[in-house]
Amino acid sequence: MQVLKLETEQPEAGTDVTRLWLGPGLARIAVVFGNGVPFNGSVLCWDTGAGRALWRAPLQDDDDTYPDPDFDRDVTRCAYTVAPERDDTDGTPEGRVAVCDLATGTAVRLGGDHTVLPALASDGQSALAVEFDTRDRRGVRRWEMPVSLATTNTRLTPIPRWRIDLPAGPDRVQHTDEYPQTLALSPDGARIALGRAGGSVTVWGRSNRREVLSVPSLKGMKYVRFGVHRLAFSDDGNRLAAVRGRWADKRYGFQVHVWSLSDGTQLRGPKETANVNGVAFSPDGRTLLTAREDGTVGEWDTATWKLRREMAWKIGKLFSVAFAPDGLTCAAGGEKGRVVVWDVDV
Repeated sequence: MQVLKLETEQPEAGTDVTRLWLGPGLARIAVVFGNGVPFNGSVLCWDTGAGRALWRAPLQDDDDTYPDPDFDRDVTRCAYTVAPERDDTDGTPEGRVAVCDLATGTAVRLGGDHTVLPALASDGQSALAVEFDTRDRRGVRRWEMPVSLATTNTRLTPIPRWRIDLPAGPDRVQHTDEYPQTLALSPDGARIALGRAGGSVTVWGRSNRREVLSVPSLKGMKYVRFGVHRLAFSDDGNRLAAVRGRWADKRYGFQVHVWSLSDGTQLRGPKETANVNGVAFSPDGRTLLTAREDGTVGEWDTATWKLRREMAWKIGKLFSVAFAPDGLTCAAGGEKGRVVVWDVDV
């Protein structure tokens, strides 16, 4: 076990490690720094061998919780919503998604109207994003990525006639039940999941764009801004875990819900008592990790949903957790840029 301290060049935008990815052999670690303030955040990709940052960028925090970029499994490309030049927004999306090659820093923008909430395929060759067009329509669009990225002012055009229409809601203000909050693409690229501010979740097949799962909004929501905080697919794409937040009994709470996508049923899932900020499936699907606000990580057996063990390193609140692609190493991100890395017991 080791604890790393990663620094951001924008400490005013937050120093908590709210998202985290590990490259093969821990050659690269990618993190998102944030503090929950809208339109604040930054991303860092760290080369552990060279001991230096490969790439940094400011992010737009469009989900009103934490910045929401997405990386391919090998941590070679990054998709993120570009931060606006000014903060005096009225809730109307202003961002445009960019896809960047982390090694070279070259990037391309996704064309369309306003695009937010990117989801990058695990091979880095295609990207999804939620688009808000000039006629107030919302939809999920898809772009194919060139093999080699080159900096250009030309924006990539979305695939013609490939679109998943979304309910528009009463307006474009973020605090509505139907407002898109989190988008995810399964590692095999076959399924798309969208979480909304009211706690609802929808999953579609990517090839036919038909619904695979539809989960209604949470009942008793007082502040819909909590909504769906995180989405995580299992590697085989057959299970989906969501961190959903709600306000009840004069306090907020984030809990994990898991569904089987083969039949649409909600599984037992981890019975957490602490607030959960992040989740990650192991590559073999046998383990689910939960990063908790009390500073511990829970390791859950996905066959029985029994807690195998709890881990604590006393580095403060934890916001994110991840497996390396080989499943042999894990990491959790916490306060003040601290990341703890440990080996999996086999």
